[in-house]
Amino acid sequence: MAIAHVHPPFSTALSFKDKPFPLLTAPGMVNLVKVPLVEFALMGTKELCDYVSEAARQNMEVKALLLKATELSAWDLILQALITSQIW
Repeated sequence: MAIAHVHPPFSTALSFKDKPFPLLTAPGMVNLVKVPLVEFALMGTKELCDYVSEAARQNMEVKALLLKATELSAWDLILQALITSQIW
């Protein structure tokens, strides 16, 4: 398994608004299902690790998380779609 930690401007801006990440395209809807917003914590802290771990456990079907006031993290096969810009 691989993890992509990216900073697309749209998702970064949206993460400051406390709104769900909109899945506007068919590939996004099929591949991502939903993108939960994870509470803010400083990078590298145990608190952030706990927030991300809990969000992943509560949303086993998702392949991406939006970190509040920071960035997007995705994993699994979704990485190929991210790399080829099929979703973003």
